[in-house]
Amino acid sequence: MSLSIAAFLSWRYAKQATRESTLQTMVWICFGSIFIGTFSLALIISIMTGFESATQEKIQGIYPDIIIEAPTGSFLDAPPLIDYLKKQNPNIANLCTYSSQQVLAQIPNTQEPTVVCMLKGITPDEARVTNLHTKYQLADDAQLKGPHVLIGKTIAENLNREIGEELTLMYNADPHTRLDKIRFSSAPVTIVGLINTGIAEYDNALILANQDFITSLFEEECIDQVGVKLVDTTQAKQLTEHLKTIPELNAYRWQDLYPSLVSALKLEKFAMFFILGLIVLVASMNNISLLFMFITAKRKEIALFKMLGMNTKTIMLIFLLFNLLITTTAALFGLLCAYGVGILLQTYPFIELPDVYYVSHLPVKLDPAMFLIIFALVFVLGILSALLPLFSIKKINVTQTLRFE
Repeated sequence: MSLSIAAFLSWRYAKQATRESTLQTMVWICFGSIFIGTFSLALIISIMTGFESATQEKIQGIYPDIIIEAPTGSFLDAPPLIDYLKKQNPNIANLCTYSSQQVLAQIPNTQEPTVVCMLKGITPDEARVTNLHTKYQLADDAQLKGPHVLIGKTIAENLNREIGEELTLMYNADPHTRLDKIRFSSAPVTIVGLINTGIAEYDNALILANQDFITSLFEEECIDQVGVKLVDTTQAKQLTEHLKTIPELNAYRWQDLYPSLVSALKLEKFAMFFILGLIVLVASMNNISLLFMFITAKRKEIALFKMLGMNTKTIMLIFLLFNLLITTTAALFGLLCAYGVGILLQTYPFIELPDVYYVSHLPVKLDPAMFLIIFALVFVLGILSALLPLFSIKKINVTQTLRFE
């Protein structure tokens, strides 16, 4: 009963406060400051979550979920390893093998400078493990077989090469030789496509070829990596730790290749949440001034409530609900506007970003759980900001107030 009375009176007080000239301005200041703080917090967190998600999706799509490689200077015995992984780990969806060798790329019959590249052999299974095949442009009716290669976009620009032209690859004919006894061989190849991932280590130094072609160059199976695609990526860390226990194997996730980037994205997100959370806290402090003013204006009515037998807790509840009504309404409007702007940016990505970012347009990811956390934060701050003014109600003397006011 007391709750319903308190809710009714708080609603009447809120309507009355928006009409009284002495309180109207302060009410709108409190409403506007919480609205702006909540809107900014929700929108910025959605953008930072979008950056984190878009960057991880772009990098994660190019790399397998888990990469297994042989120790430096050695190769994997791939068939038994693949059979073992398939039998022991039902979470593994697909696997593929890679061959990687350092080569020098040069324009044929010229003295132009060479470019140090990574020649990587892939199989058709690679398309089941990563989405790298969506990042290169193949010439019409071209296939990645024989002496046909894909080169990074930046390599093509540095060597002034285009699709259909030739390159000369210089490589160590025997990968087991020591550095002081390297014997270089050369192989002519034809460029049938360009790789454009937006990631420097791929576009600047990667050459893709069919794995059979690399085997023909080195006259042996030079498989040094196995890529793993998982059904449930949340188990990637656990499986990686298990694979590390196998002798003469090194396993790591794609996140291990970019620890600084992953940490920076998370740190920026939490830092922005903390900073904008402080802005919401400052906005909530306006409610202290509003409640003090409102309680002072209603001292006579508070004294009458006490004289009629209403207990102090119920009176405090009235003004607490009055404060929460303004706070939650402003927070809901702020969250709804942030959600609307987020939908707009997702539907019409008109804000372009410079090339230094991994995405071309401003990304936004709307997370309902994060919106709920923000609303809960504003709600708690609304309660905390009301505590100090509410305690002043206890100090109101009924006799003196009714006699002199």
